[in-house]
Amino acid sequence: MPGDKNRERDEEERVHEPEAGRPRKPRGIVAVVGQAIDYAFYLIYTIVGVRILLEVLGTGEETEFRQLVDTLSGPFVSPFQGLTFDPWVEPYQDVVPFLIALLVWMLVHGALKGLLRLLSGRLR
Repeated sequence: MPGDKNRERDEEERVHEPEAGRPRKPRGIVAVVGQAIDYAFYLIYTIVGVRILLEVLGTGEETEFRQLVDTLSGPFVSPFQGLTFDPWVEPYQDVVPFLIALLVWMLVHGALKGLLRLLSGRLR
């Protein structure tokens, strides 16, 4: 009967819908920590990326914005400055260490996320 089909469809939809009075399941601490790690590293990527862009565009070092970006990115790129010297890339000599820094920070990000996944499996 047509009424039976409608009733069955309604019951199926109810199973897949969250209950209105039921509180949402709280997110796990691992998920929150993972999102915080992602956010922090996305900020690092943005700051280092802006520094690379300013370097490639040849902006003046005396501008306030450039000084702000240099100050913010300093802790993340300073360990890599002076790491390479290649006369073939002379115009972009300062950019190569920044690209290396960006790559290293991506690897660290991936390693931390992998460790978090490993720990989350053990916490369950």
